[in-house]
Amino acid sequence: MTRAFRLLVPAALLVFAVFYLREAGDIRVLYDTGPVGPADFPKVLVAALVVCLGFVLVGEWRGRNEALEPIAPGDLRVVGLVLLIAALYVALFPRIGFPLSTFALSMGLLLTFSRSALGLGKALVQAVAITLAVYVLFGFVFDVRLPPTPFLDGILASGGEA
Repeated sequence: MTRAFRLLVPAALLVFAVFYLREAGDIRVLYDTGPVGPADFPKVLVAALVVCLGFVLVGEWRGRNEALEPIAPGDLRVVGLVLLIAALYVALFPRIGFPLSTFALSMGLLLTFSRSALGLGKALVQAVAITLAVYVLFGFVFDVRLPPTPFLDGILASGGEA
C-alpha cells in the first residue's frame, strides 16, 4: 500500500472535521449557563481529532514502510458492532435518558473492544464507573444541563406521591 493511499483516511477525517465543525456551529443551544457550554464540545472534539491526525501524518511522513497487516473478518465485526452500539445509543438516549443509555453504551463498547475477554463482572463495574465519571464531569464540573431521564423520573415521581 503506497504512502499516498494510506493518507486518504486522515485526509478524509480532516475534511469530516471541517464539515462537522461548520455544521455544529448551526446547532441551537438551549442552555448555556456554565463556563464551558454545549457549543464548546464540538470544538474540543475537532481539536482532539486534528492533534491525533497530526501524529498520524508525522508518523507517515517519517517514512514508516513496514507492511500493513490485512484486515481480518473479526476486525470488521468489531467495527460493525461499534457502529450498531452507537446507533442504539442515539436511538435510546431520548427514551431512557442519559444514565441508562450511557451505561449501556459503556458496557457494549467495553465488551466489544475486549472481544468479551474482560468478563461480565468487570465490564459491569467499569461501565458503572464510566457512567458516573461522565455524569459528574458533565453534570457538575462542566455544569452542562443533562436531559431528563424519563424512565427514572417516572418512577421517582410516582414514588414521591404515595
